[in-house]
Amino acid sequence: MDQYEKSCPLTQVEILDVDFLKARNHLLEIAAFLDRFDRARELDGETDFRIVAFREVLAALVGDAPDKVKRIQMGLSDRHIEPLLERDVQSAFGAVRS
Repeated sequence: MDQYEKSCPLTQVEILDVDFLKARNHLLEIAAFLDRFDRARELDGETDFRIVAFREVLAALVGDAPDKVKRIQMGLSDRHIEPLLERDVQSAFGAVRS
């Protein structure tokens, strides 16, 4: 934490005043997503790489390790850098595909 010590001009209470309700809303959206996933008709997605990665980064979110944003971003990013011979899908997946 030394490199980030006192790097924010706001106090912790000021950060709570500014961002708490927005963060609360994001957590409720995540909880709603997970509830919908758990209630889904078919239990066919539990091993899908996206939900596996999602559940893994949730542990980073609540952990004490620094650099939460970086750890979560990297956990939900495809780090392959070699170009594909042809596009395999129209859009990104948001996680590392096995």
